[in-house]
Amino acid sequence: IRADQLAQTYVEDNSFAISDDFAEEQEISPYFDAEYSMFSEVLSVTKDDILSYAVHTYNYYGGAHGLALTEYFNLNLSTGEQLTFEGLLGSVSEEQLSQQLATALTEQSGQSREELESRGYDFESIRAHNNFFLTDDSIFFYFNPYDIAPYGEGGNTIALPIQQPF
Repeated sequence: IRADQLAQTYVEDNSFAISDDFAEEQEISPYFDAEYSMFSEVLSVTKDDILSYAVHTYNYYGGAHGLALTEYFNLNLSTGEQLTFEGLLGSVSEEQLSQQLATALTEQSGQSREELESRGYDFESIRAHNNFFLTDDSIFFYFNPYDIAPYGEGGNTIALPIQQPF
């Protein structure tokens, strides 16, 4: 399995919905201004042959601003299987991992939980999920705009060392 083949399949599987949306909106209003873009990139290949790649999309359908989103995928190059965070947990529960993410956010931002909450961060929304990428020594969970904070805060990446028991 090659990353460029997977990325192309993703684009093919998802682009029809976008073109249908644009065509429908154009029929409603010839002045409809919309933008959509998608690209992918390989981020890393770990010593354990885990390939991490990202698919970035941007769409604008009118309003104050568009929305940029990033989805990460992790593939075991030996088996061709896509990794999930559940498969990395080991003896750590999903709840414990979510607590580790919340603690890491405050440590990595250099701000207290109260300071982050005053800026609109929702700590109840910080949950382990499959939008992550790997390096040899860390797992990086990515939260798109609006996932855990207002749009103005942008996306948030929270790193956890792989030495922690997963």
